[in-house]
Amino acid sequence: LARLMALEGTMYAAHGDYAAAFGDYATLLEFGNESRRGGAIIGGLAGTAMSDTAAQALHGELPRSQASPEEYRDLLSRLEALQTRHHTMSQSVQSEVEAFENWFGNTYGTEEQMRDLLTNPDMGLQRDFQRWATTAVSEELESLMADMLQSYRNIVPYFELPYYEAREVDFGTIVGDNPVMQLIVEPLARLPEVEAREQARTNAVVTQAALELYRSEQGQYPASLEAFVPDILTQVPQDPFTGGPMAYAVSADGYLLYSAGNDMEDNGGRINEYSEPGGDLVFHAP
Repeated sequence: LARLMALEGTMYAAHGDYAAAFGDYATLLEFGNESRRGGAIIGGLAGTAMSDTAAQALHGELPRSQASPEEYRDLLSRLEALQTRHHTMSQSVQSEVEAFENWFGNTYGTEEQMRDLLTNPDMGLQRDFQRWATTAVSEELESLMADMLQSYRNIVPYFELPYYEAREVDFGTIVGDNPVMQLIVEPLARLPEVEAREQARTNAVVTQAALELYRSEQGQYPASLEAFVPDILTQVPQDPFTGGPMAYAVSADGYLLYSAGNDMEDNGGRINEYSEPGGDLVFHAP
């Protein structure tokens, strides 16, 4: 559905109907955000995928668009409104924790049910631990599972941190050495980067819409992003990976717009195709 909506937007733009094209893209971004609301982590990831589809389409469409200033302003208005309603990954994690607690209490309320869970081969727990769970007394099992639930609660504040602060935290120390929680340490520890990447894409779309509005009114791109404030934007769009402004450079051929990416270092707009440290997240290059 997301790809079809993005394709429809591209078709509208190809025929010069930028109001309809921008409307489709903005609606898809809004749909991605709303799909996270009240849901668990999987809903947050699905919403991120939808938002990324719309953002990537806009990254390519905006620099070649020939919309009117009013159409750019309408798009910017919807994008800025969306940012004020952004449903964060920390909210999805909080929903996940609450849902997990309810599910666990209803499903594994007895000693035998807990033992069956911990000795189930599909859980992927180490054999030594499974053997321990087979003979553990009721108090030991209850203590283990209570510790697991508390560890799950403890992770929520971590996801409220911006990427550049979360990167400095050893996520494993928050989770502790509970063997059940160790199963989810690695996938959960990657979520701050997932959210920062999505925020960077969205902030880049806002920046590009502002750039095209400025070009449509002034006949050229600005020398710096500070030219947007306060007439077009209230502040310079932020790079969520660093907390600083998005990286921007203008030339006779157009402009370069990028984020420092997950290594938090400005590599001059060098593209990293594999999302590994050492490259930037480039949204547009001349």
